[in-house]
Amino acid sequence: VRRLSLHRIPGGPTFLLDTAKAPYHSLHLPLETLRSISAVRKRFVLGQISDYVGNSTAKYREAYRAAREVADEVIFVGATAHKACASDDDVAVGKFRAFATVEAASAYLRGTAVAGEIILAKSASNLHLERLLLDWDGTVRCWPNECGNRASCFECNRYYSPFSEHGGR
Repeated sequence: VRRLSLHRIPGGPTFLLDTAKAPYHSLHLPLETLRSISAVRKRFVLGQISDYVGNSTAKYREAYRAAREVADEVIFVGATAHKACASDDDVAVGKFRAFATVEAASAYLRGTAVAGEIILAKSASNLHLERLLLDWDGTVRCWPNECGNRASCFECNRYYSPFSEHGGR
């Protein structure tokens, strides 16, 4: 379910979830998929990149540059969001957005999505970006950025309850 899986919301956006792993060398594959799709709008959401050598800021900056070429809007989520190093112009025109939490990104997407758009979410599993889809109806209540559970939210199925009530277990 988390490996470039397609999820259509009736009357809303279509999500492409790739939230199981995010090795740096594999980022071009989902971006090429996004490039090949026709949609009224294309958004790319990036959480955490994994498995890279060298400076992490350079990797996030390169990921942003690649994503901005294929997406109408690029959204970075989590503690590494600032590493995109987006230009002031990109921020001013809304090409780039950053959110500290998955919850904030989800609220933004719910409030701005349009029918027929594609939202591609890519991240290592620890951020559980699948909640962007699961919260489409506003029912997600488990919002830690990193809960420690290796299972996806689809498998855990406790996202309807606050994290404090189940501790991610």
